[in-house]
Amino acid sequence: MKIKFLALLALLLLVLACSLPGMTTSAPPDASATQLRELEIQVALAGTQTALALAQPQPNATLIPEQATAIPPSTPTIVHLTTPGEPPAFYESWVTDRDSSSTAPQRAANGGENFDQNLYERPFNATAMDIYYPDLDIVYARLDRGGGWVYVEIETSNVRQSGGMLGNYGVEFDLDVDGRGDWLILASQPKATWSTEGVRVWQDTNNDVGNDFPVSSDPPQKGNGYDQLFFDQGNNPDADIAWARVSPSNPNYIQIAFKHSLIANDNAFMWGAWTDQGVFKPAFYDYNDHFTHAEAGSPLPGLTNYYPLKALFEVDNTCRMSVGFALTGEEPGSCPVFVPTPVPPTHEPPTPEPTPTIGLY
Repeated sequence: MKIKFLALLALLLLVLACSLPGMTTSAPPDASATQLRELEIQVALAGTQTALALAQPQPNATLIPEQATAIPPSTPTIVHLTTPGEPPAFYESWVTDRDSSSTAPQRAANGGENFDQNLYERPFNATAMDIYYPDLDIVYARLDRGGGWVYVEIETSNVRQSGGMLGNYGVEFDLDVDGRGDWLILASQPKATWSTEGVRVWQDTNNDVGNDFPVSSDPPQKGNGYDQLFFDQGNNPDADIAWARVSPSNPNYIQIAFKHSLIANDNAFMWGAWTDQGVFKPAFYDYNDHFTHAEAGSPLPGLTNYYPLKALFEVDNTCRMSVGFALTGEEPGSCPVFVPTPVPPTHEPPTPEPTPTIGLY
């Protein structure tokens, strides 16, 4: 097609050249300077027309687009300036939780579950409950502060049978002690050394975690729970806000460290530990507002109307402990406070002291 077009174009130019007045293939011998100049212009004009004709797309011609070189988007490099140190040897706040390893063969939790009060003991798969995840079963959690960092250590029943800590582990903070969580930190499959990989921090910016009645179950959920992903694996103006690792001294321990400035250096708050693998939706917190008890199921065989686990599974948490103040037991979501029962005074006469015997010497 292209060869035919060029041949036709050449013929057209030849006819055009012959039809132009005064245009010849060579100047006559007696041509004046003016005539020579006009001939040069005509020749130049014919060349320009030829170039323009060649530049125009032809009918039925297939245009081959230029090959653009794709430039992959650049991934910003995360630069860390500060890493956590070693957690303190002693912790200022701690909380215990039920260990369900002993009742797992019966496909049941070992207590510690109160769905109506946002307390879960569900380290099992849904429906059958024939898989128990020891690395999701919290048995102890502790918190301390030092050097501008807050350290939380979560002790689980054991590592997973396939090895390692493969769930999501974290801590929730209620800064104004109203029963509504304000910050949630969760670390996915922590590494052997301090790392921000898999560590995320969510914030509830509109104070709707807990629905109308904080902690208590009152579905359906009206808000959006933890609605802002504040820190995503180092993606934040401060890439060093939160870190996690498996404890170098015990593979059953998960350690989380975050800058105290994340919670505005608050020195009086409540906190509780979490493992969350099955649902893992911070926007659904509190889970007992997003799910009804019938939808969520129960790990307690005695609750025949709800057993076994259904929509809410592979999750465990603790009650909330205080930092910077003593619990009274009236705080929403708080751990039970043991108040010793006073012993009423007796009205019996006191027993007389024995009369000392004086010996003779």
